Amino acid sequence: MGSFQHTQNHLLLVAAALSKSEILHNWRETTWIQTLWIVLLCAITALAGSLVIRAVRQRVKVELDLGQTRDALTKANERLAQLASYDGLTGLANRRAFDETLERDFAESCRSGQPLSLVMIDVDHFKQYNDLHGHPQGDWCLQQVALAIESAARRPLDFVARYGGEEMVMVLPNTDAAGALIVAEMARSMVQAMQIPHSTQPPRDVSISLGVACRTFDNALPNMQTLVQRADEALYQAKAAGRNQVVVHDQEKLFPELIST
Repeated sequence: MGSFQHTQNHLLLVAAALSKSEILHNWRETTWIQTLWIVLLCAITALAGSLVIRAVRQRVKVELDLGQTRDALTKANERLAQLASYDGLTGLANRRAFDETLERDFAESCRSGQPLSLVMIDVDHFKQYNDLHGHPQGDWCLQQVALAIESAARRPLDFVARYGGEEMVMVLPNTDAAGALIVAEMARSMVQAMQIPHSTQPPRDVSISLGVACRTFDNALPNMQTLVQRADEALYQAKAAGRNQVVVHDQEKLFPELIST
């Protein structure tokens, strides 16, 4: 690129020119710098984006792992709660769960005035059965008896537990002594119907004895220990009378509506 100009005082023509490379030098230099900055910025942006994506993926993975761990812990806690509340041999609720349930139902009976019945159950001559048939067979026998008793307590609120050893118990909310007698007799009949051989001398099948006690608005028992004591006394009476029977505590009114008339 060139240019010229005439001088004012002399007959001279002054000409000047720049080559293409000289003209584009500054522009090229600026362009290269800008390009480098853009490339660097893109690289930084790409690196930051990859780091963000990686962090998000790691967070998602951590959240999934935490969710799985939480689910596993929940299942483990549920399993521990089940082990803490149920008897491992019979599958019934254990003594701890029975105490909690009876305490809750007794308090509800006191508030509402609705009857609450308790049935204490004992497998007749179970020690002799163990001695004759062995402990594994004895465990099987308890399992079968537990199934029969649980089948007799059919309502959603009815509660069956292993009280200890060969003793079991039924808690029957909103059930008077007459209703509890029906449920108890059903349980006794179901065990008898299984015809589990006990001994041959004398020949007899496995049977259960049951004692029934009831907390009602009329008797207003002061605490659940009194209810347990009455059911245990009735069970003792059933065993003393020959076993394989149901006895209601002698202070219970089986049919109060008939007595009142």
